[in-house]
Amino acid sequence: QTLCAPCSFPEPEYFTSLPYPMLAAPGATVLKLPGLPRSVILAPAQPFEDLEFELAQPRPSQAVELEFVTEKAGELRGL
Repeated sequence: QTLCAPCSFPEPEYFTSLPYPMLAAPGATVLKLPGLPRSVILAPAQPFEDLEFELAQPRPSQAVELEFVTEKAGELRGL
């Protein structure tokens, strides 16, 4: 399963602690944040895809609707 959770953007200290600079291509729609602090999570994660590797091939398409109830205040930075 792949999980998804709403998060606020990490503090600048997170980026300075990375062993390499964080780069994103212009127009990028995905930003990978390794070792993201759990403190930025606004609501519990939910599964949004199940690749079912035991079936030897994932389903060609999946649809899921997620609803999150935030547990703390924060600024959601993207979807």
